[in-house]
Amino acid sequence: MDSRFSSDASYYPLISHILEIEGFACLPARDCAKALELLPQRPFTAVLLDCSDSSCKPDAIDRLCQASKERSIPLAAVLGAISLSRLMGPRHMI
Repeated sequence: MDSRFSSDASYYPLISHILEIEGFACLPARDCAKALELLPQRPFTAVLLDCSDSSCKPDAIDRLCQASKERSIPLAAVLGAISLSRLMGPRHMI
């Protein structure tokens, strides 16, 4: 497992194992830019975005959201409390 895929070294193997049991293939990308690069190369069922580290900048996330909408690919973002405050700012936190 290359730690560039997630700040949590056990995250990708766990999620990919669960998805592969359900019949899905997983293709990791080290950041939003790489995910954007991969989207037009093959058909995808969904995009699962780990926003728990600093590799996901808000503008890159916006571009990835737009690209997934254009291709009608669902996008799910995994946000921890720390990344949520980084993306939204402390004034939005309860």
